[in-house]
Amino acid sequence: MNIPDKNDIWIGLFTHLDSVARGSLDLLLKLKGMGIEEHGKEYFIDDSTFKTINKILTTTETQVGGNAGNAAFFLGNLGLDCNLSAPFRPERLMNFYAGLPVYFWGARRKTATAGIRKKDPCFEHIVIKLFKPLSNKGRTILSFDEMTQKGELDKGFWEKMTKGIFLLSGFHLIKSKKRISEIIDKLASKNMTVYLEMGEPSSSMKFAVKKLLNENLVNHIGMNEREAQKIFKLNYQNLKTKSEELECGITIHTPDYVTSTNKKMLRSSIDIVQAWAMGSFLQYKQVLSLPLKRTPKGTIAGRALPYLERQVGLGDAFSAIDAIRLFQPKKMENLISRLPFYGTDQFPSYL
Repeated sequence: MNIPDKNDIWIGLFTHLDSVARGSLDLLLKLKGMGIEEHGKEYFIDDSTFKTINKILTTTETQVGGNAGNAAFFLGNLGLDCNLSAPFRPERLMNFYAGLPVYFWGARRKTATAGIRKKDPCFEHIVIKLFKPLSNKGRTILSFDEMTQKGELDKGFWEKMTKGIFLLSGFHLIKSKKRISEIIDKLASKNMTVYLEMGEPSSSMKFAVKKLLNENLVNHIGMNEREAQKIFKLNYQNLKTKSEELECGITIHTPDYVTSTNKKMLRSSIDIVQAWAMGSFLQYKQVLSLPLKRTPKGTIAGRALPYLERQVGLGDAFSAIDAIRLFQPKKMENLISRLPFYGTDQFPSYL
């Protein structure tokens, strides 16, 4: 019988697909005409706008999407077990997790292949990759998704999640504050160690954070610098003061540096995610030889990568490894000791 353990990691709220397209000047001008002018953020659009944009895009690839989906895909490829919330499980989505130690719940724990529900709808978000000199913002995400907007939950996941670490994200996508309150009330009945990964600083995200903190349901918060500033007026300089005020730990992660109220093994966490950004953990040893960027005092610098194979989901990947290093330090130490051998017979590889 599969019984949840206090060391299990649970990842929610949402999992979907991302349709990826490369940005062009012509495309950005068309988006500007639709009111999408600021890039490097996520826009929530209506069904009509979503369909219009889809018609003018040339999709280059389809990949795992969703904060939870990205985090679980990253951990699964590292060979670390996790339980993933997937309210809908179409074959196209679940095939990405085939062979990975990422599990799904119904009456019992299932692998991705066993968990496929062929009649489920498949939700996709549009990700537009942006490159210099056109833009240095990385990517723009355009979302229309009834699953996330309504706050649909994976019933099996929530029924079986009784103890362990909960990597929680996705509130920024939910429209109804009433639905957000219902989900947080459900969380309050569980005995979880909660790592909250922030999302786009929308009114929904701000509402969720306030309620979670007021009810003392968060142990640690991860966010990028824009989310930190917009929601908490927080930066790397007032991290300790804000952490004491909020009564929880904090990590700020950016493309250039990371800082945290607990810096133990933070250097290794950055290097692991940067290897992932370069394409695979096989790049880990190469990453260790790369020069560090110049960053503010007291922060841990990222490395100057020669190229990026991945741009989307790196913040989600970082939150996943951050939760491991904070709440499962022995597992993190073991992972670090084995990473130089990744891809050999000394370490399992799913790549």
